[in-house]
Amino acid sequence: MNISILAIGLALAVAAPVAVGDSAGDRSQGPCFGVTVQNQSVNHARVEQHCERNFNRTTQAGRENTARTVQTGSVNNNKTRQYHYDPAQYLERLGGR
Repeated sequence: MNISILAIGLALAVAAPVAVGDSAGDRSQGPCFGVTVQNQSVNHARVEQHCERNFNRTTQAGRENTARTVQTGSVNNNKTRQYHYDPAQYLERLGGR
């Protein structure tokens, strides 16, 4: 077991200099994915995607929720879910008031 862990570690250490990183750059030819989850009292989401294929999911739970999504591409897929949630009312119900 220790030998296999050592061998994997050595292989990763040797491969690290060969790995090539790429900056975000222009993603207009590939797919863009976005996921936003917000659970504050006041939530604002603004998404802009300008790729060939755009996919976005936004979920908000709060007293005040606003979302705006702009997608330009050949395939655009967006889903926004907003839930009204007021922590003060929830705590009152738990306290039996």
